[in-house]
Amino acid sequence: TGNLKRRIAVRSGFFSEITRSINSTIDSLEKTSGLEHELEKLYRTLTDASPINIKLFDQSGKVVFLNKHAKKELGISEDEDISHFDFFERIDPRDRAMLKERIETTLRDGTRSDFEFRHIPGRGNEYCRGFFAPVIDVSGTHTGAIFSSVDMTDRKKAEERIGSLERVKDEFVSIAAHQIRTPITAILGASEELQNEADLIPEKDRELVRMIRESVRKLSDFITFLLSATRAESGATKFHLTSFDLKTLTGEVIATLRSDIERKKLVVEVNVVWVCLRILYQ
Repeated sequence: TGNLKRRIAVRSGFFSEITRSINSTIDSLEKTSGLEHELEKLYRTLTDASPINIKLFDQSGKVVFLNKHAKKELGISEDEDISHFDFFERIDPRDRAMLKERIETTLRDGTRSDFEFRHIPGRGNEYCRGFFAPVIDVSGTHTGAIFSSVDMTDRKKAEERIGSLERVKDEFVSIAAHQIRTPITAILGASEELQNEADLIPEKDRELVRMIRESVRKLSDFITFLLSATRAESGATKFHLTSFDLKTLTGEVIATLRSDIERKKLVVEVNVVWVCLRILYQ
């Protein structure tokens, strides 16, 4: 009987130890669950305070979290269930494949990337800039991806308006320059003809003819430059690299300005020893 009592006491102590262990485990789990709940509340508070739209994807590419601004952007109520939410269905078809490829790369390789994308009108901000980054656990495993984005619609619309105004400006300058070039060409031709017939012009008027010719030529050159600059800004001008002789080019420039140099009694000295230069030309 004594042995039996001792065995029962031992077994009772053994089961008591198991019971205490189980209760301790339950307490730990409850504490852990409470900590996870508090951390989740803290994470939501922090992300909701951010002006950035934040979306969290799991390893399968499914959206499991949206912060307050992301829900507002996508027209989702605060308490709406997102378990069946299809984020890509709201993306503009032109950007959908690119966006899917980006998240697949992030989930697979942990690659970070930023890019611009568009929502279908009425299904989110029309123009956005997004950033993908991997979510990595303590073991170094990729468990998901976080996707943050900002609204770029106002900026894009402003850029489009500026681009439209630039095109109108370029078109106006081109039309005006061509309209002005026609009478200038006629005046330049007439002044050159008069200068060629200098013997028939009174000596006191020859300088006047020369000044008219030089002024019209400068105006013609400016219009040519203006048209070239307009074409260059619009991307219509193609540039090529080439080599040139600086001494020859300098001589040509001086020859063009010779009449002004002589009239102002200037002395121009050119000393080109060696040149190896490449420039852009049309």
